[in-house]
Amino acid sequence: GDALRAAAEGERASKWPIWRSRSGSGDGDCRSSSMSIDSPIRVESVGSVTPSSSLDLGSASLDLGSEDGLGLGHKNPLRDTSQIPTHYRLHGQIEIMSVDDQPTNHLVLERMFKKTDYKYVSRLNGLSTLALLEERGFLPDIFLLDVMMPGMSGHELCRSIRQIYSTSFVPIIMISAKSSPENIMEGFAAGCLDFICKPFTRKEVLARIRAHVHQVQAVAYQVQQATRRNSTMNTDTSSRNEESQKEC
Repeated sequence: GDALRAAAEGERASKWPIWRSRSGSGDGDCRSSSMSIDSPIRVESVGSVTPSSSLDLGSASLDLGSEDGLGLGHKNPLRDTSQIPTHYRLHGQIEIMSVDDQPTNHLVLERMFKKTDYKYVSRLNGLSTLALLEERGFLPDIFLLDVMMPGMSGHELCRSIRQIYSTSFVPIIMISAKSSPENIMEGFAAGCLDFICKPFTRKEVLARIRAHVHQVQAVAYQVQQATRRNSTMNTDTSSRNEESQKEC
């Protein structure tokens, strides 16, 4: 039974490409005392990962339970999200949304992205993140999710995003001070595409972001080309129909 469960977990995790940070000692913890912008940055995360709430990925509803104490005991019906755009598709600028319950961690990341062309948006918990996405009607281009957050963990938020916006391609990067194989596997099984271990360096984070930005831009270009082809085909069809009607 244990062997079968382990094999199943490995199979689920293998569906997502794995990039592992080389930071840390490999024993599950990453430590540093330096605060230099180009050296390992120590970021603190308070709270523990709560047991996963009921999340049925094969059903037509999202049940997030009510164990988090934040009133999340309702079901949200899935809807067609194929037409939901990203910030880049709307405004031509890459938007990075970071979700972390520690404001000091946001200050570190905001400082990192200050001299880049990226727009940085921060949220303090999973609930406010999902509410913001629903309210504004478009997605960021990249998510940075801290794993250990009270109420809804980063893994739970990742699963929710992947379920609600199942037809949208948005890279999700998990950030954690724990680099154990079990924690990394859980992140990829939840739907993340990359994993960064704390402490991290500015160069590492920007390099990983740039790699995913190239994918985001490539997907946006493909969508744009497909839209143009469809528009041209519709125009040609309309023209032919008008000519046929004139001949009649």
